[in-house]
Amino acid sequence: MQKIILTFQNSKTNIPIVNIPLADGRSINAIIDTGSDSTVYYTGAKETYPELFLKTKSMGKCRVIGVNETTEMEYFVSGMRLDVKMGEEKSLPLKLVAFEHSTFDSVMNPLMEQEGMKESIPLLIGSDTLIRYNAKIDMKKKSISFTIKKEMKKKKKAA
Repeated sequence: MQKIILTFQNSKTNIPIVNIPLADGRSINAIIDTGSDSTVYYTGAKETYPELFLKTKSMGKCRVIGVNETTEMEYFVSGMRLDVKMGEEKSLPLKLVAFEHSTFDSVMNPLMEQEGMKESIPLLIGSDTLIRYNAKIDMKKKSISFTIKKEMKKKKKAA
């Protein structure tokens, strides 16, 4: 087992925002949201980070209930792989199943302004991912850790 440990950015609102360093030298901002059942990404993230997306599938229409409105929209699910940089030559994969949200930026933009952030927040990591990776949040240290279990391949028995 190995761990990915990320530190929360300084926040005026105490919202846990992490900057995830990627193996290709770039990084992606994400909000850690224990109250969200699902991991969600903004539609525009597919243009900025196309290499992170493995496969996207339309799942039909659903009702989306927001703070001020309820709308019906087509929704998509994508497999994502974040190769998180863990030193000069090492990275660990963080695999996600995420729902696409076309108006996610309209929710995030006011938060970004309030936080004084210039970079976007295209990803919200929900409890589905937190549970999958047995995430531990340490509010005193302002950090989160994800446990990566290396999958062992079973040896085939000779017939």
